Amino acid sequence: GDQTLKNIDFLSFKALNDFYGIDKNSVYLFDTKIKNADPATFHTLDGMYAKDKNHVYFEGNVIDRADTASFETLNHSYAKDKKNVYYFKAALKNADTKTFRILNDEYAADKNYIYYDGLTIKDSDPDSFEILDDNFVRDKNHIYFWGSIADDDYKIINKK
Repeated sequence: GDQTLKNIDFLSFKALNDFYGIDKNSVYLFDTKIKNADPATFHTLDGMYAKDKNHVYFEGNVIDRADTASFETLNHSYAKDKKNVYYFKAALKNADTKTFRILNDEYAADKNYIYYDGLTIKDSDPDSFEILDDNFVRDKNHIYFWGSIADDDYKIINKK
């Protein structure tokens, strides 16, 4: 933005990535100071994720209940710790942290479900799931387009 950061320590300020900056006293997301962030231990992760010794952040906001020690990003959208899988800063209900994996930019899976942009695809089969291209994927039951079942929109031939 066009705002000027107030009370910034000019000599110690450095950009950490396109989003976060830091000086000896504070951490900043763009031109906003992140309250209670620890500049001595703060570091960026993938995308808008970051963490310090006390908290994990997404877009400068603390991710509630995230375990700082075990937190890791999986890509720019998904992350996990020992207790939860996260899509941006929201914990995914019932996601299995041990088997959760990224399939491509939009799709992820665990032993129970396929996920598209953080949402569970109902009745999907992670064991038979395959990516056909950037838009189309399939499992033994359906063809999906942008996370939705496409069977009704396309005539399926040679379905086993």
